[in-house]
Amino acid sequence: MAIDQMDPMAQFEAERRKERERSTQPPFFFALKDGQKANIRFLLNYSDAPACTFGYHELYDASKKEYTVNAVCAAIFGKECVHCGQAKATGTWKLKAQKHVYLPIFVHAVKELRDGQWVYATYKEDDVEKQVRGLRMLDMKFTSSTILDALALAYADSSDDLRERTILSHDFVISRNGSGLDTKYTVSQSTRAPLALPSDLRLTYTADWVKSEVALHRPYAAVGEEDGRELGDPESESSLPDDF
Repeated sequence: MAIDQMDPMAQFEAERRKERERSTQPPFFFALKDGQKANIRFLLNYSDAPACTFGYHELYDASKKEYTVNAVCAAIFGKECVHCGQAKATGTWKLKAQKHVYLPIFVHAVKELRDGQWVYATYKEDDVEKQVRGLRMLDMKFTSSTILDALALAYADSSDDLRERTILSHDFVISRNGSGLDTKYTVSQSTRAPLALPSDLRLTYTADWVKSEVALHRPYAAVGEEDGRELGDPESESSLPDDF
């Protein structure tokens, strides 16, 4: 008697469709795919960048295409860091803490080219298609971020008076082209009037808030503690080794 069995490829495609249709939440850290551009507003001035610069540990496994370590350094909280100890004990220089700069932004929209037309990028939440929009954290490498270079220039050009320099009075467009080591980001100040921010967005952001949120989503590992999860469970997200 023949046994009814689904074709393996049909089952494979059915599982792929099911995975794509899962309810998802937008990530907290800002990310763009190749060919996308985002219209954003900064929520902290460039002058706050020094206070939002923290030690950060990341170790990428190329074979698995994922980070095995992706965490803020416990030393910024005055604690003994597990990753610092491992880097020293094993001589793994890639595991040493590197400086990252974090600035909160509000993403008005993300667009991508489809069939020669710019369309809004979306994600699915509870089976509802939504535009990519909302509060995000911009993570930039201190020594190599081209975005930081562009912000420094925009900040300096905003006013001859040091006290009046700002990147908060305009929207910016961040574009991504390429992937991996060939990834390039371009930043331009929007010439249009800045878009309104949501009325329910918090009024003020501080370096202390940034520090707390980064640790919340990328928990540190401290000697004698589990992994900093007393600050909250990190959201699940996959990071790519692209240089912001």
